[in-house]
Amino acid sequence: MGKRLLPVLGGLAVAEVNLLVDNRLASFLADGSISVLQYAMRLFQLPVGILAVSVATAALPRFSRHAAHAAGEDFTAAVSRGVGLGAALLLPAMAGLLVLGRPVITILFQHGAFSPTDTARTYSALAAYLSGLWAYGLVYLFSRAFYALGHPGIPVLTGAVAVGVNVALDLAWVGPWGTFGLALATGMAGWVDALLQGWLLWRRQAGWLPGRAVLAAALAAGGMAGVLFLCDRFFLAGLGVWGEVFLGIPLGIAIYLGLGLSLGLGRWLKGAR
Repeated sequence: MGKRLLPVLGGLAVAEVNLLVDNRLASFLADGSISVLQYAMRLFQLPVGILAVSVATAALPRFSRHAAHAAGEDFTAAVSRGVGLGAALLLPAMAGLLVLGRPVITILFQHGAFSPTDTARTYSALAAYLSGLWAYGLVYLFSRAFYALGHPGIPVLTGAVAVGVNVALDLAWVGPWGTFGLALATGMAGWVDALLQGWLLWRRQAGWLPGRAVLAAALAAGGMAGVLFLCDRFFLAGLGVWGEVFLGIPLGIAIYLGLGLSLGLGRWLKGAR
């Protein structure tokens, strides 16, 4: 247990380096830049903590059971289901926050010294973070797969590479783009980590990518974003921020479910149980 616990703790320590570097560089920017990143990160972590972590946590016992019995096909099917389910949950969350992120930030944070300018800056950072939302969901899932396979050190190594990419992009983008560049660097580093882990997992256990489910989820989320954006611009925006959020969220969910069912996403999720 100790041998497997130490790499996991090391992975958590590596992840904190990104936050330290981002805050350090943000301290040289305009006043409030660190707060802008922190507020945006809180909203970014909401779907990560509720959706991505839930999918990975629920998948770990199944991964471990199949790995312990050397059931390669069942293990591959479990990873495939986790990837598809993560896409079905995280892609619409990303699309919804991109469309409704500004009124959500206004309701939650725009009080007292938090001005409309701060809202715009926070939304910009949130949009940049969201570029890596699904990637971090995949990182959580793939790392659990490697834990089940008895290779907890692999997520640490890929995480270290991602930290190096994040720091390099931070230094390159903080000058021209400020907090947006720091947040975008974090999103791109997440993709580096996810792609490295996915490649290594594919070499060991190929065939886990549910292409049709991911495509259906992406199309449904994109369609939802487009329709919701038009509704928000021509109808919901006139109702104020409270109307935008509390009518826009159920409307977006309904649109996504309708598009997802029409594209066969529901049938895939039912068949992947």
